[in-house]
Amino acid sequence: MTRLRVLVPTGIVRWAVTRSGKDWDSMANTHKWLQDKSLDGTVNPTLPQLTKFSEETYTPFGYFFLDEAPEEPVPIPDFRTLAGTENERPSGNLLTTIYHCQTCQDWYRDYRLRMGEEPLEFVGAGAGQSVHDVAKLIRNTLGLDLNDRSGMGRGVDFQRQVLDRIEDLGVLVQVNGVVGNNTHRKLSVDEFRGFALSDDIAPLIFINGQDSKAAQLFTAIHELAHIYVGETALSDAPLDRLPNNQELWCNQVAAEVLVPHAALEQRFTGDLSISAIDSLSTLFRISSLVVLNQLFNCDLVSWSEYKPRYDEEVVRVQEWVDNNAKRTQKGGHFYHTQGRRFGIDFRRAVVSDTLAGQTQFTDAARLLGTKNVATVMSTAAELGIT
Repeated sequence: MTRLRVLVPTGIVRWAVTRSGKDWDSMANTHKWLQDKSLDGTVNPTLPQLTKFSEETYTPFGYFFLDEAPEEPVPIPDFRTLAGTENERPSGNLLTTIYHCQTCQDWYRDYRLRMGEEPLEFVGAGAGQSVHDVAKLIRNTLGLDLNDRSGMGRGVDFQRQVLDRIEDLGVLVQVNGVVGNNTHRKLSVDEFRGFALSDDIAPLIFINGQDSKAAQLFTAIHELAHIYVGETALSDAPLDRLPNNQELWCNQVAAEVLVPHAALEQRFTGDLSISAIDSLSTLFRISSLVVLNQLFNCDLVSWSEYKPRYDEEVVRVQEWVDNNAKRTQKGGHFYHTQGRRFGIDFRRAVVSDTLAGQTQFTDAARLLGTKNVATVMSTAAELGIT
């Protein structure tokens, strides 16, 4: 019996592999029909073969019947680009993540309106204000003055409490290093560090969980700065290179929130040794890289002092991260939990609304990143909701 075969442009197939973030050679070894390219630039898989390939590359099946690869622009303002440059085509992982977050936000907005929630006054409140004024506003709102930090713990505990306080403002916060719950689809820090979806009822911040924990905290405040000016944005938030003006502004706000200029100037003695920078890092409960960057931003060190010391610190921090990677994974870190992946308040709202009959189980499962409706009940048990 001859199986039905279809003609697919090789360009579409290669686009699908690139979009999925997978390697062409390894895919070709798994799917032998990829190697049988005809003279007219097409391949000829069977329908079952193409269906399997579609699933493995996370590509909508109908795309393979187009004449050329579709344009898939980032659906939100992209602030990662430098002036006059253009980013590469977005990956399927990034696009799927943004689309899912937009779906979550739409649902959460409707839910909060049904609950009688009023618009959040802080969204857009910082528009037109200075870096210092917005940073002071955020710092006071979150309770992050140095005196307040003394009772917030250090390291992971400090980061967790900061994110909890952001959620307490009414912001939906998601920290995830994979697409939904699919551990085979890891997000790339090289592509993005986070994004903000501004809304006066249900603002959302997404943080790439593949990033270091210290970097995640900086990204959280950076994205919150976007929310404070009422801005939706996809961010890179780099410290080691110049982003566009708005990203630079948000970086400066985040740095000023975490390491206030006045407090840093008062405590900096001019010593850039490892022990001195580590002491400042411990005091402010933030990465040594952020401390060094803020020293330069505040004109407390020159470029010639800052750049080589910063480069040395990047290497030292990366070595520490690499050495502690296995131990962190074994510990079941808070940021890797299901609760933080989709937002603690969001999960509770979805489950409660579903058990109350307002949201269908299938929709709830999709919002929680799964196809299994039983996940809704297991989440309800986990959260103590009956």
